[in-house]
Amino acid sequence: APDASAQAETATHVLEVGAPLPPAQPGGLLPPMRVETIAEGVAAREAYRSIRQLGPPGAGEATYGFATAREVAAVWPEEEGRADAADAAAADPGALIATLAPREPERNWLEFEVQQDADGERYVLAFVSEHVAEQFGALGADEPLPPAVEEKAPPKWQFWKKREEGPVVVRRGAEITLYPDPSPEATCALVVPFDRIAAAEAREVRGGVARRTFVIDVTLQ
Repeated sequence: APDASAQAETATHVLEVGAPLPPAQPGGLLPPMRVETIAEGVAAREAYRSIRQLGPPGAGEATYGFATAREVAAVWPEEEGRADAADAAAADPGALIATLAPREPERNWLEFEVQQDADGERYVLAFVSEHVAEQFGALGADEPLPPAVEEKAPPKWQFWKKREEGPVVVRRGAEITLYPDPSPEATCALVVPFDRIAAAEAREVRGGVARRTFVIDVTLQ
């Protein structure tokens, strides 16, 4: 039998689809879920909605709906004046929630699920890499993100050297990518509170599929 140290090394903070979720805390994190298919993604969505007792748009205070990546990213404009007139109406989480409407399931790859619980806290449901999900899962429901660290750059005279880039470390100031649906690059579902994100930018990617997919690059806070 493996010893305790070996078990600790293989411990995971990412749940499998169907595993029970802990009670949801307003504005808190919930454990990520590992998903590899569209069907598992749907099951994960339903589990996260159920634990927060979310209903469809117009059902009451606890609600969810879909918005485009551009609309969601406009909630956190990176700099003054970046959002154009079309984005201005969505530059507030409350305004975005007010515009949510039912969407056809097949449009999920163009849009992100946005949630608001009964306490008025807002979240975006997205899919991330397992590496990022594991780090989020290790945080407690109310645990703040670790502080940012100053990265050491090569001396100016060593201009030919590039800054060493390793795996993303989930901490304040780090940038991660959110996907609207499961993909080879994003195999874990995660519900991120709006107040954990400082800035965001939407972009289109082509991940070996014919359909257009939009992701959101977010900066954590």
